[in-house]
Amino acid sequence: MFNVGTLKLLAIIAFPAIILPARGGATLKPCICKVSGDPHYRAFDGQMIHFMGTCKYTLATIKKGPNNTYFSVEVKNEHRGNNRISCTRLVDVKLTDFTIRLLPANKILINSEEKSLPVRNYKEFSATYSVGWITVTTEWGLKVMFDGRHRVTVTLPPIFADQLTGICGDCNGEKDDFRTKSGEDVSQKANKFSSIGASYQVEDDSDKPETKCKVNDVNSTCSKEQTKECDFMNDKIFEACIEKIGASRLEEYLESCRIDVCSYHMILRTTTLFSVKSLKVLLQNAKLWEFSLIGEKYHNAR
Repeated sequence: MFNVGTLKLLAIIAFPAIILPARGGATLKPCICKVSGDPHYRAFDGQMIHFMGTCKYTLATIKKGPNNTYFSVEVKNEHRGNNRISCTRLVDVKLTDFTIRLLPANKILINSEEKSLPVRNYKEFSATYSVGWITVTTEWGLKVMFDGRHRVTVTLPPIFADQLTGICGDCNGEKDDFRTKSGEDVSQKANKFSSIGASYQVEDDSDKPETKCKVNDVNSTCSKEQTKECDFMNDKIFEACIEKIGASRLEEYLESCRIDVCSYHMILRTTTLFSVKSLKVLLQNAKLWEFSLIGEKYHNAR
């Protein structure tokens, strides 16, 4: 499949969290991209992209190259409750012979045919449901998760590093993902996020296609006073969990929350809650269940 040893590939697939030595003394880690809210994309290399288009876009796919593994993960966004916020409505996982569509309410279609979960009778992939997430896993290491509401996670083995493209970036270990599909560096442009997202637009073959796509540039010019609703995430009550997950990760959620509140102050509590829910999942994954529950109750009580 790839120009690497079979044993190395099997090790990566069997143990996706493994860190292997790379050329030049660097390390190879799994490529992980996360989507949440309206929507905020944490690219494979850790940069945050805040893109609010309402059409269908390539989240991650393989670059054209010598290998014979094809896949494409596409997301369809929709307005959620008003004509400002857009969230992920469905996820398509496209393989050589299959299109796996993940929809709200834990619904899954395989080549347009609805199936019941779990799905285990295909050689190339399986699909399961657990604790609010549908997970599609291929035999060669791609894992796509969708919670049916707004959160998506794409995970790939380290061997795919620098072979990827899409809103999630290329997983090359560099924070250089503020580029369009053509490779144009838009990092210094005010509309960089909408430029990146729009460049990855694909044909909208969803069940609710948009006749005309709408893209709202993010608004990040608000004062601290205007976005103070988000500050509870940095409260002293969460000192232990902040230490656990790291200040930089917390800042990502604060940034996302502030952008939401600044752009959509009329629906402030809804947008803040998106960031709260996403932070809750991160804390749960870090085994900090008590803080994840306190955080949501803390926000709801305000």
